[in-house]
Amino acid sequence: MDNTQTAFELWPAIDLMGGRPVRLTKGDFASKNEYNVSLEEIVEQFETFASGIHIIDLDGARRGAVKNVDPVKTIIGAATLPIQLGGGIRTLESIEQWLFLGVTRVIIGTKALTEPELIQRFTDRFGGEQIVISVDVKKGKVMTKGWTEEHEISAFEFIEDQVKKGLYNFIVTDIEQDGTLQGASNQLYRELKTEFPGIYLLAAGGVGSITDLRALKETGISGAIFGKAFYEGQISVEQLNQFHNAG
Repeated sequence: MDNTQTAFELWPAIDLMGGRPVRLTKGDFASKNEYNVSLEEIVEQFETFASGIHIIDLDGARRGAVKNVDPVKTIIGAATLPIQLGGGIRTLESIEQWLFLGVTRVIIGTKALTEPELIQRFTDRFGGEQIVISVDVKKGKVMTKGWTEEHEISAFEFIEDQVKKGLYNFIVTDIEQDGTLQGASNQLYRELKTEFPGIYLLAAGGVGSITDLRALKETGISGAIFGKAFYEGQISVEQLNQFHNAG
């Protein structure tokens, strides 16, 4: 299935811990920055420029089941945008629950690597459109267990395997860039787009300015996920609106 996008999509992120929006650096929970703003206020700002909202339940990711249930429901209730949710979604029942509650698609991480038969069950039940595979990369290799263990498979090999199984939505995070605000790994995304021209691919990690978003757009991928730069005022709503309106 060809999912090449004509418009570059903006997916601002809400990472949740203890019911509050936070951002980490390189996935390190000790580096947590918490932001004193209501979820409704965040969604209201996102509504003006975003293609969708990217939610990660960090507590859920550590504990194996969605923990910030009420905050996620608050976001769903406040938003008219599509929503993708990840962090602790590991069963058919959980996927079904969140799709019923209004999530557009669910994000599956290392289970796609460690339990491929489970992912096949997900795909058979819900189809590829409602599943997004999150690929966390460090020096070209896929990382698992909260970014602490390097797997022998490369990002390219892993994505190729998932495409063969009928999956085509991917988020690729360069761990070494995540939360650094120092720019994204444009060459990596350019190579992935060349190798897999038909997939839907969102970049995550490193966006620190509107210039970084423009550079990612030039790689030809589907869009970008970003958060810290927005919360810390390095990218304004006005800039994002201009970027969005420019197509």
